[in-house]
Amino acid sequence: MHPQVYEHKNVDCAHLIRQLEECHAGGLWPKLTNQCHKLKDSLNDCLGQEFMRNRTANTQAARERRRQTKKLWEDLDKEEAELAGDKA
Repeated sequence: MHPQVYEHKNVDCAHLIRQLEECHAGGLWPKLTNQCHKLKDSLNDCLGQEFMRNRTANTQAARERRRQTKKLWEDLDKEEAELAGDKA
């Protein structure tokens, strides 16, 4: 079984979450006879795809933040060098 998932955090997979919960609410028999198995596999695939999309977006955002930070440090170093050159 996968960890608890929430519809508001996993918007793209919300319909599969609801369907799997409905299947599990159908009693013990659907769970024992693997009637919910295809839904569970579909949900796992959907969550995996969503994880990879989030991971890619977070990586790109981190690279952009690093680029901006590096540029700020370069600008500060350039200003310091100019000030040191003016004093000499």
